[in-house]
This record gives sequence, C-alpha cells and structure tokens, in this order.
Amino acid sequence: MGGLLSAYDLSGDNVFLEKARDIADKLLPAWNTPSGIPYNRINLASGSTNNPAWARVCFLIIMLLHLFI
Repeated sequence: MGGLLSAYDLSGDNVFLEKARDIADKLLPAWNTPSGIPYNRINLASGSTNNPAWARVCFLIIMLLHLFI
C-alpha cells in the first residue's frame, strides 16, 4: 500500500490511489477486534479474519505478564 501511495505521489496517476484504497478497504476488517489489535490472517476475497490458536495463547501470556508487572 505504501508503494502504491508513493507511486501516486510521484506520478499523480489516480490508478495508484484507487488500488491503495482498494487494498486498505480489504484490510480494514482485520482491525474489527474487541482489543483493537488486528487479526493476523485475513482472506482478502471474503474479508474473513482469524488468528491461529498459538496467537491466542501468546496473547493470554502477555496479558497475564502485564498484570504482574
């Protein structure tokens, strides 16, 4: 997305801006989480998001450590 925005800035061609907006719209569901921390997997075709099981365990460990520090 950053490369597309840079290309738009250099060229002024709206196709780069439209593609960057399209990618941003497809990535937006990843941030629709209760914690605000984005999901790390997103299906760009369907917009479905999830985290692998190990990510949930790591998140819980980090949250527990945060409580005790």
